[in-house]
Parts: sequence; structure tokens; C-alpha cells
Amino acid sequence: MKNIEFKKQTEVNSKSARIGGKSFISSNLWPKDETGKFMTLVFCLPSELVSRILGITLENNTFFSVFSTYSQDKSSYFLDKVIYNTIDDEELDIIKNNTTVIYHTKENNGINLSEYEIPPYEITESGNEDEETFWGGQANFLQEEMKFEEYDFFMQFYAGNFPDDYKNILFLADAIGYIFIKKNININECGGLYFGQST
Repeated sequence: MKNIEFKKQTEVNSKSARIGGKSFISSNLWPKDETGKFMTLVFCLPSELVSRILGITLENNTFFSVFSTYSQDKSSYFLDKVIYNTIDDEELDIIKNNTTVIYHTKENNGINLSEYEIPPYEITESGNEDEETFWGGQANFLQEEMKFEEYDFFMQFYAGNFPDDYKNILFLADAIGYIFIKKNININECGGLYFGQST
């Protein structure tokens, strides 16, 4: 387990692990939520990083892009589309229809098809002992005994650490987000699970 932070602003097309910016995904793979709206890019993660943290072998020149339904419209209520607190297959299906992790070949140029573009901040390992924001190891604070047998835990983060205008990335600024990576993945397909939890 390594504590991480995202305090260093970077370029929108940075090849480093980052929040926000543009994705190196092809436009035909950019996901839409259940309403048909383009999801917002939350994280851009090079496969070399995921491979190192999880100890798995992945293809060269590939990335994981983490997407979510999102809105800054105060009348838009999307909590139940991104927060998954209780073991329930129907609720998990809602999450999967509104958030996703896509493992894809890296295109030469980054793109953004969402209405929103989160300011890009590089994800760096930190000496801070933050129990809520880290990658590797075991997930903390998961409610109930949630087990995702087809996935490996990759990272978690505190939504309040996002840039000011995007602290509601999980609708609630005090929510914790989780990213799990599929054990068996194919290029240009869903490669993981992303959701938040709150108390």
C-alpha cells in the first residue's frame, strides 16, 4: 500500500497517472451513462502503473480510463448512480450503467467528449498517512463484507481531495471512491469497477 495525493497540476495530455484531463481512448469507445450522456473522465491510469501495483502483466501502450456520470447542475441528483453502500445486484447494475473502467489501446491524441473536463492533477505517492487515499493493499472502510471475486482492489480516494469545483465527483464531498481491476480483461473493453461509498 502506498499513500497518494493529487496536488501537482499537470498537462491535459500527460501520460502520467492523473485525475481529469483528456483520455487516450478512441472516440467510439467513450462511454455514455443510462441517459445517453457522455460520462466524465475521472482518472487516466497508464497500464505500467496498474501492472506494478497489482503484479500483473498487461499489454504495452495501453491505459485504463475511469469514467462516471457527473453534473454540476444543482438540480441534478446522481448520488444513487455512483454510490454503492449495500450488497444488492440491482444497485450494482445501476452503478455499472453509470460508471466504468475501460482498458484500452493508447491513441496518439487525448480527447474529451464530456460536458465537463476535470483539471488535470498528477497522482503521486506521498509520505502522508492518509487512510482514505492510497493504491495497493486492501480496501479500507468498505461497508458490509463486500467481495468482488472477479476483481482486484487497485485504489481508493477521498472525494474531498478533488479540485474545488469537483469535490462532488461522487455527489458527496465526504464520500470515498474505489477502483477495482478485473482479473481477466480484454483490450478495448470494460476492465474494472468504480463506485463510491458514504456514511
